[in-house]
Amino acid sequence: MVLTSADGGRVELRIAGYEFPEDPQGDGNGDWDANWLVVSGAVAAADGRAWEFTDPLLTTWEAVELLEWLRRAVGGHLRSGDGLAFVEPDLELAYRGRVDGRVLLTVTLDEEAGPVGSARPDRGPAAELELAVDVDSLRRATDEWRRELAGTPPR
Repeated sequence: MVLTSADGGRVELRIAGYEFPEDPQGDGNGDWDANWLVVSGAVAAADGRAWEFTDPLLTTWEAVELLEWLRRAVGGHLRSGDGLAFVEPDLELAYRGRVDGRVLLTVTLDEEAGPVGSARPDRGPAAELELAVDVDSLRRATDEWRRELAGTPPR
């Protein structure tokens, strides 16, 4: 899924697969281990910063929750401040409203999904991107995310 802002900011998220593809039963932690997804991302901030990441950020259930949240954003069924956070605090989204046919979103990327920092070379500090995404582009991104989910259903 690609979220592209009017100011050139861009967040791309792809499901790279299950964290443990070989063991759908997990290791005794119930269904949790079997349902972690590795997410690959590419970020280009409007201020010129850019980075990529690949890490297990979402469960299959959270990925479905993200799809539903995106659908509500497209349909105008969220209120300003409605956010979405996950078990791993590396990715958060918040709906900020609509202006001139664009959906205003804040995407926060932290730790493994944040920009690589010199103090912690393997992790980055939080980065907040304010995106003004055209409604049709958000609809396409939602459809892309739905297709991403088809290959990694909850198990």
